[in-house]
Amino acid sequence: MARDFMPPRRFTALLLVTVGLWCAYKALQLVFALAPGAPVTSRPHPGELVLGSVALALAGGLQFAIVLRRLPRWACLCAVLVQVVIAYGLTLVLGAPWGPFAALPTASVLLVFTSRTSWVLAGCVALGEALVKAVLGLAWEETGWMLLSTSTMGLAFFAVARLAQLAQDLQRTRAEAAELEVARERLRIARGLGAALGGRLTQVLVALRRTATDLDPARLAGAIRTARAALSEVRSVADDYRDRSLAAEIEAARTVLHAAGTRVTVRAAPVTLPAAADAALAAVLRRTVVSVLRRGAPEQCRIHLDGSARLRVTFAGPPPDASGHEWSDALAHALRETAAQIGDLGGHLEVHSEVEAWIPAGKRRGMARSPGPVGAAPLLAFAVLLLIETDHLASAALNLAPSPETGAGSTTPAQILAAAVLLPPISLLQLRHVYPRPGGAPPQAWQVTVPLQIVLLLLALIIVGPAVPPSYATLVGGVMPYQLRPARSWVTTVLLIIGAVEITWWRAPLIGQVNAFMSTTAFLIPVYALCALPVMLARLDEARRELSRLAVVKERLRIARDVHDLLGFQLSALVLKGELAARVMATDSDASRAQLTELTGLAEHALASLRSITLERADPHLEEEATTARSMLAAAGIQARVDLATPVPRGLGGVLAIVLREAVTNIVRHSHARLCTIEATRDGGTYRLRITNDGVRPTSDERTGTGLTNLRSRAEEAGGRLLVHDGHDRFTLTAEFPQAQAADLADAPTAA
Repeated sequence: MARDFMPPRRFTALLLVTVGLWCAYKALQLVFALAPGAPVTSRPHPGELVLGSVALALAGGLQFAIVLRRLPRWACLCAVLVQVVIAYGLTLVLGAPWGPFAALPTASVLLVFTSRTSWVLAGCVALGEALVKAVLGLAWEETGWMLLSTSTMGLAFFAVARLAQLAQDLQRTRAEAAELEVARERLRIARGLGAALGGRLTQVLVALRRTATDLDPARLAGAIRTARAALSEVRSVADDYRDRSLAAEIEAARTVLHAAGTRVTVRAAPVTLPAAADAALAAVLRRTVVSVLRRGAPEQCRIHLDGSARLRVTFAGPPPDASGHEWSDALAHALRETAAQIGDLGGHLEVHSEVEAWIPAGKRRGMARSPGPVGAAPLLAFAVLLLIETDHLASAALNLAPSPETGAGSTTPAQILAAAVLLPPISLLQLRHVYPRPGGAPPQAWQVTVPLQIVLLLLALIIVGPAVPPSYATLVGGVMPYQLRPARSWVTTVLLIIGAVEITWWRAPLIGQVNAFMSTTAFLIPVYALCALPVMLARLDEARRELSRLAVVKERLRIARDVHDLLGFQLSALVLKGELAARVMATDSDASRAQLTELTGLAEHALASLRSITLERADPHLEEEATTARSMLAAAGIQARVDLATPVPRGLGGVLAIVLREAVTNIVRHSHARLCTIEATRDGGTYRLRITNDGVRPTSDERTGTGLTNLRSRAEEAGGRLLVHDGHDRFTLTAEFPQAQAADLADAPTAA
């Protein structure tokens, strides 16, 4: 099956070709006196031919401008008015049998006017032309057919143009939608970070300022405890913001609880959730399991997820060292930030004897919503296709009905019976083939029903003859490119259309056959477009959602890295220097005040960093980070040798500062180092930052943890690489960046 559709702009181009073909078909009728309705006794005068051809060309050109949206609002209104005047004027000048000409203004009214009254106005335009023809003496059957023909072709032009425009709009706004979702997620995370860390950092800052005045050891100890708690929260928050799916968290919870000796029962319905809801429920489950296991292993755990984004976690047999009330209070405290996150999504979190989190499926604030026209596109397309099918049935019935005025009625009863038997199944099969299905899935057994429809159509054309409009072939042909691969589909379609025209019009003059071929082909592109465009819109909308989801995930990862790398480093330095200040407070008040002044600056810097993380990338300068690193190493009793004489290439200052920050944090946390060497070198076109320390601990499993993973990701994003060498009592971390990559990074636009 052909599932790869052409870009939306090509659908617009095909529509313009169809409009041009329709105008040429109408002009050809005038030139060769081929009236579609009642027979005419005389051809139009040469002046009328010129006037009609120029008028049709002008109407088609105005239609091009409206479809391409090249005119301002006032000009569009004038264009619609001119098209209406042309349609009615041609009917008055040429006579009632000619036309109909109002298909273009009918489509233009629907394209230009966006309110519900546009349908009323479009109906008035089509009905007005029919009334003019009735006043000029056209039979009511012909008048009704022309009204139906105008409505059908006008709606076909409108539907294809509107769906193609919507597809183009979706393509243009995908990046804007992603930016909007990122902004919403950033705002939500900012509130969560403020609630989780902002209060603690403010407490630390206030306590340090007061301690610098009165040198109160108890207050300093309290500030250090609060900073430790904030550091622990930083690690938890950074872990929450990583892209861990709910499905992965359920499997992780099952594994961890089994290892702790807890019986686990999982009932999870297969459900696809938006990224924000999935991440929020994953955080609920992760924090619930971690909080419970910290107090002991329960006997049993039941995890239930239904299809309405409702997660329920129930434990049987609370830990023996905590009563049920204490257990639920501790769990509620551990989930307080996650409860706020669930609330931001329009849901709620309840903690009693069980944990239940629910995010309403119909009210997901902060998530991407499908625009209304995307959901309505299949209905619009099918309604127009149904009208096209009705138009063809009405045309066949009109051709079969006895009418001395029009010269019809030459068909035999056997032909009428054959038409009554063959045409309804053809129409029903056509509606079955074009009925919109999820994902553009083909109807069952289409390999049988499509050939069957072709066979029935050929039989109807052979038996009934010209009374069956040959454009029936384009209804089937329009499905071919949608269901089959392009090469076979277009060859089959062309052969089918040519065969249908030749079967019914082989006795007619060549110009009559050309006229029939043009009128037949006019329906081909709309039928194919109305089949394919709703599927394309659904795919574009899904791509827009996926782009927004990936943008949100990328932003969450960025914030998680900055929280871990930046705040983790600053709070580690704060705790370390606070402990040093506490040790010297009793013996050297001046040194203690100097330490407290520096601590106050660190706390202010950490609070400012917390606010900046959700605004822009927190990329400090390498020189500033080296100064902070030297101070932190000195506070830990580690001698620092720093050589950054080599100029830093443009665009690498931020990532190099982060490498240095994480490396120094790991040295202080995970080693017994006495000496740390920090040096920058340049070898040809490669810049290297190397951090080396001694005092490596025997167990170095932590070195493969989150910190180095973050650094590898950042280095690769900047076009470089991270090298780790763990030798005997010596650990070396080297960041290498080609200068060409650095220049490209500096010249690239910065993402908010």
